[in-house]
Amino acid sequence: MKPLHHQPHPGHDMALLPVTPHCCRDGELVLVDAGVGYHGYMSDITRTWPVNGRFSPAQRDLYCALLEVQERAVKVRGATKCARMSD
Repeated sequence: MKPLHHQPHPGHDMALLPVTPHCCRDGELVLVDAGVGYHGYMSDITRTWPVNGRFSPAQRDLYCALLEVQERAVKVRGATKCARMSD
């Protein structure tokens, strides 16, 4: 796999993984992590997809376990502002 390279536009901190025939293989996952800042407002999103369109049993188990942890954390913190979620 080739290393990440920086793309100057549209964002000055944007990094792209070059797409090659050997970049993504069956059974692997693609992770996309994107963020934005605008006048003091910051947001980001992370998503993971299986290359072949289907999670393996082990990948699905991990996904479900992490989703459960996330849902429980949100219930515990309730309507807390995001800036305070790590307190």
